[in-house]
Amino acid sequence: MRRLIMAAAILSFMLSLWTLPAYAQAPEGIIVPSRCCQYGVTYGKTEFQEAPYCEEVPDTLTCGKGGTTVSGTCKTEANGYSACTGAEVCCQGVSIGEKCQQSVVGGEYTAEPDSCAEAKESKCDAKSAAGETATQSVPGGTCEDNACVVVEPPPP
Repeated sequence: MRRLIMAAAILSFMLSLWTLPAYAQAPEGIIVPSRCCQYGVTYGKTEFQEAPYCEEVPDTLTCGKGGTTVSGTCKTEANGYSACTGAEVCCQGVSIGEKCQQSVVGGEYTAEPDSCAEAKESKCDAKSAAGETATQSVPGGTCEDNACVVVEPPPP
């Protein structure tokens, strides 16, 4: 009888997790498998569009209208844009005055040349060999003249 009561309690708990709305939190310590839903263009915008953003939803739900399932988790940038860590974004390198990486030859720290490339959000966020932030992602940007450029809204 105890086993039957215990099985019913576990089944009831699992069903309650399955029916949680997307914004609800699972009890602490319980890991609910989720997916990352990406909205908006994260690389190569040619005209002004809303800033790209992402949200994590339980695996039992699908992405909302206009959303695409992308690997990884949501990462919010300093500019407020967010992208799934598996999304392609504009990734720019350090410039003078920003964090630098140590020279291979000696103990001096020198700025890496400005650079720009399309890369996965997670790869762009990786630390340099010296443990510093050497690149910055710009979701929604496009590489132009070794820097990420975001299409600005038209004047009002």
